[in-house]
Amino acid sequence: MFRLAIPVLIEQLLVMLVVWIDTFIAARYLQETRYIAAIGVMAYILWMIPCTFGIVAIGSTALTARFVGAGDFKSAARTTNQSLLLGVFLALLVTLLVFLFGDTFLQLLGMRADAAEPAGRYLRYVIPVIPAMMVQQVGIACLRGAGDTMSGFITMAIVNTVNAIVGITLATGLGPFPQLGWDGLAIGTISGYVTGGIIVFVLLIRGRAGIKLKRKLLKFDYRLTCRILKIGIPGGMDQLFLVSCHIAFLMVITGLGNAALAAHSLGIRIESLAYLPGSAFHVAAATMTGQYLGAGKVKKATRSALMATAIGGSLMIVSGFIFYFGAELLTGMFVVDNQPQITATLSATTIAASATSAGNPSYVIATFIATSTISENHTNLVATLTIRLLQLVAFSMPSLALMIILSGALRGAGDTRWPLIFACVGLLGIRIPLALWLAQDQIHLPLLGLEIDGWGLGVIGAWYAMIADVVLRSLMITARFWHGGWQRIKV
Repeated sequence: MFRLAIPVLIEQLLVMLVVWIDTFIAARYLQETRYIAAIGVMAYILWMIPCTFGIVAIGSTALTARFVGAGDFKSAARTTNQSLLLGVFLALLVTLLVFLFGDTFLQLLGMRADAAEPAGRYLRYVIPVIPAMMVQQVGIACLRGAGDTMSGFITMAIVNTVNAIVGITLATGLGPFPQLGWDGLAIGTISGYVTGGIIVFVLLIRGRAGIKLKRKLLKFDYRLTCRILKIGIPGGMDQLFLVSCHIAFLMVITGLGNAALAAHSLGIRIESLAYLPGSAFHVAAATMTGQYLGAGKVKKATRSALMATAIGGSLMIVSGFIFYFGAELLTGMFVVDNQPQITATLSATTIAASATSAGNPSYVIATFIATSTISENHTNLVATLTIRLLQLVAFSMPSLALMIILSGALRGAGDTRWPLIFACVGLLGIRIPLALWLAQDQIHLPLLGLEIDGWGLGVIGAWYAMIADVVLRSLMITARFWHGGWQRIKV
C-alpha cells in the first residue's frame, strides 16, 4: 500500500508546492487582489480541462488494474494503446471548445472586469498545450493501473520543478530574464505541461510495468473502447459534473466581489494540503481494489480499502488540526499588510460570521446594513476571511477523507455510477442552493417572479454549504461501500 501511496503523496506535494508558489507570487509580487482572484478561477479551469480526460483515464485505470491482477499483460497493453487513441480525439475536441468559448465562459462566471482580463490571458497560453495535458493524465492513469506509481511521481517531480523555475524566473525577472509578471506565471504552467506530456510519451514508447505503446495496437477497437467508456463515462462525468457544480458554486462567490473571491481562492489553495494524503490513498485504494478483484480476492480488496481509509484519514485529520490552530500563520504566507485594502459590503462578511457564531442572525443583517459603507482600515479583509474559512473547513476533514478515499476504492472496482449519483444529490441538492441562501441577502428567482431573503453571510456562508455537502456525500459513499455491491461489478 505504501509503495503505491507514497510516490503519489510526494507527487501531490510537489503539485501543491507549485500551486502555492504561483499564489505566493501573485499575492506578494503582483500585489493586486485581482490577480489572486484570477489565479483562483484559473485553478478551477485547469481542474476542469483534465477532468474531461477522466472519461478515458478512469476506465483505463480500472481495466488495466483488472488485467494486471489477472496476469493478462497483453490486454493491459492493448487497453493503454486504445486509451491514448481515444484521448487524442478527446483532446482535439476540448482544444477546439476552449478556443471557441473560453472567453465566453469567463464572462459567464460573472468575474469583475479587472480580474477577468488576466484570467483570459492565462487561458490563451494554456489552449495549445491541452493535448500534452491529455497524454500526461491518461498515460499516468494507465501506469498507475499497472501498479507503477513511481513513473508518475518522477514525471510530476520534473513537471513541477520546470513549472516553478520557469514561473518564478519569468514572473519576477530573475537574472538576465525579462520580468513578465502574470504572463510569466502562465508560461511556467504551460512549460510544465509540455514537459510532462513528452516524458510520459517517451516512457510509454519504451515500455513500463508491462505496458507499451505499439503502432500495431493503435487501431480502433470497438469492443475495448466500449469497455473503457462503460466505466470511464460515469466516472468522468462524475468529475466533470463535480467541476461544473464547483464552478456554479464559484459563481455564487464571484458575485460577492474580489475580496471574497480572493479569500476563497487562498482558502482552497491552503486546504489543498489536506488533499495530499487523500489523493495518495485514493490512488492506492483504487489500484489495490482493482487488482485484488481481478485476482478474485474480494476480502483483500475490502481490507486494503479500509486500511487506505484509516491511514489517509488519520493524516487528513492532522491537517485539520493544522488548519484550525495554524490558520493565521498559513494565511500570512500569502497575504501581506501592504496589499490594497478593500471596503464596502464585503467587509461585513467577517462581522456576519462572528454574529452567526453567537447565534444572532438578526444582528447579522442589522450590522451588514450599518457597516456597508465603512472602510476596513486596520485589518486585511482577505486575510481575515481566509483565516475564518480555514478554521471552518478543519472540522470537515474526517468526512472529506471518507469521501475521497472510499470513492477511490469504488472507482477502482469499476463502480463509478453511484459516486456520480451521490455527487448530483450533494452538489445540486445541498451545496449550490444552500450556498445561495446562506451567502446572499436576496435570492432572485426570475422564473417564479420571487425574491427570497437570504442570510447574507457572504463567503463564510458559502463554505458552510460546502461542508454540509461533504458530510452528506461521505455518508452516502460509506453506505455504498458497506453495502458491498462494488465487489460484484463486471468490467
